[in-house]
Amino acid sequence: QDPYQNQQACGQYARQGYAQGYYGTPPQPVPEPARPEPSPARINRALLITAIVAFAAILGFSVYCMVRDLSRGALGSGGNTGVQITIGTQKKPEVAENYKDETGRYTVEGIAQAVRPSIVEIYTYGKVDSLVIGSGSGIIISEDGYIVTNEHVLEGATSYVVYLDDDSTYPAKLVGRDAKTDIAVLKIDAAELTVAVLGDSDETVLGEEVVAIGNPAALSGTLTNGIVSGLNRKIRSDSTGYEMTCIQTNAAISPGNSGGALVNMFGQVVGITSSKYVSSSYEGLGFAITINEALPIIEELIQNGYISGRYRI
Repeated sequence: QDPYQNQQACGQYARQGYAQGYYGTPPQPVPEPARPEPSPARINRALLITAIVAFAAILGFSVYCMVRDLSRGALGSGGNTGVQITIGTQKKPEVAENYKDETGRYTVEGIAQAVRPSIVEIYTYGKVDSLVIGSGSGIIISEDGYIVTNEHVLEGATSYVVYLDDDSTYPAKLVGRDAKTDIAVLKIDAAELTVAVLGDSDETVLGEEVVAIGNPAALSGTLTNGIVSGLNRKIRSDSTGYEMTCIQTNAAISPGNSGGALVNMFGQVVGITSSKYVSSSYEGLGFAITINEALPIIEELIQNGYISGRYRI
């Protein structure tokens, strides 16, 4: 057989030939060269290079994160930056319970505690009892339920309901009213009420701090503070043209404050606030009828139910 026609046979003949020595000495496998052992210097150099590469990678990632967070903060994108922040509140420090300073004057907080219970809210009703036609404020001037207010608060009403500071309600009857001076008196059947202390408005001085207490926009017991901006202002009533002596103040006085109190810092009522004398064209111009001018009217209304000496055709 031709040895080149059969690969297996060729391989067998070749192996036999080598074995019998026909082709000379069979080829010997070349030994694999021995791998040299790494030197200590090479090992240290490799470790150093590895450490440098790792440090560079960590540093680069840290710089990337810092730039990313700064850019987010600059753009206001928010998010958790990993910073733990604690936000809390504090209680008020303890203060004196009497709410007075060393001169005996009340703070505004003291005025709220001492005088606010003497200020009432008045709701007026028309011929239909369920229909409220107006509201205003009043000042308790006797323990048995006499209340002074502005006459225009009661205008057009046939019945009245008084709300006290403790939210109790009383129907009220009209004692007397005087449109000329804009003063009226109501009476409720109650006892042991907190009575307002009436001061001497002639002692009021320019620049003195005052507080107005009333119910503007049906917001019961609202306090606004300011100063006495002017004294002995002759303010003319829109409806009657009658002049009343008033205290000017920059304490906010709005509709609903009518009939409420202007109080000095000794807790004394020195004026009866009246939105009737306030123009919406101006800011910071509030007026209160002086208590000294209102007091004779109040006393006569309680005694007679009207002001004597007034005639009309």
